[in-house]
Amino acid sequence: MNKALLLVSSLFLMAACAPQNSPNLTVADNAAIVGGDKVEAASNIGRSTVGIYESKIGYICSGTLIAKNLVLTAAHCVDPNAKDLAIYFTAEMKKASKEQIRRVTGQVVHDGYTGAVQTKDTNDIAVLRFEGEAPAGYTVAPILFEQGHLNNDVKTIVAGYGLNWTIVMSKGAGTLRTTRLSIDDINFSRTEVMLGQSLRKGICSGDSGGPAYLEINGRLHVWGVASRGDSLPGLLTPKCMLFSVFTRVDAHQTFIQDAVAELSR
Repeated sequence: MNKALLLVSSLFLMAACAPQNSPNLTVADNAAIVGGDKVEAASNIGRSTVGIYESKIGYICSGTLIAKNLVLTAAHCVDPNAKDLAIYFTAEMKKASKEQIRRVTGQVVHDGYTGAVQTKDTNDIAVLRFEGEAPAGYTVAPILFEQGHLNNDVKTIVAGYGLNWTIVMSKGAGTLRTTRLSIDDINFSRTEVMLGQSLRKGICSGDSGGPAYLEINGRLHVWGVASRGDSLPGLLTPKCMLFSVFTRVDAHQTFIQDAVAELSR
């Protein structure tokens, strides 16, 4: 699909990275990012990527640890009706112990996020505070506010707890996986970047809010937050095979810094 057609299609194909409904946290063995590799908890990716689960409504999202008790995620992962948001510090959400779960005690959602279907500049970003601190072994991911590292064709590391199969039936959510995607359009919008995906490689529902990392001097830096992607019409057509859109953190530096300050009081 050429870029012009893809962008026209994006006017109505924006739901693929929505939170994954999973009321009972039923997880398939091959769960998460489409075409991704399972992440070990002790790896660099596993030490700074977290799961987000709302047990009352029943949905899964992903996020990035950016302070000892703060997580960066997507605004649409903070449902206005959410009553029981929790952060999961584990590679397998289904197997999480009580010691690996932290209740969310505060949140700041970008005031420019409306939840309405938009094609660009959605302000889909939020910061969550959780009780206590992250478990031992977890490390904060530096936020890449410095510009100049992102360009077309740059490979970026993405991670999340979302679906890894969407053909005919959707399955798999709750296992942390990762893959590498290329930046297709660095100028997709003023505050967002488009990544290229394929039928068997990309992010999908449940990966919402998850990180896009760049490795700089041996350390993972988060530059993007998973927002949305494609969802072809029709019950039998696969989702998550064309593109994904990530919110740039450098475009929201003031929001993030203000949210961190507010939640740290």
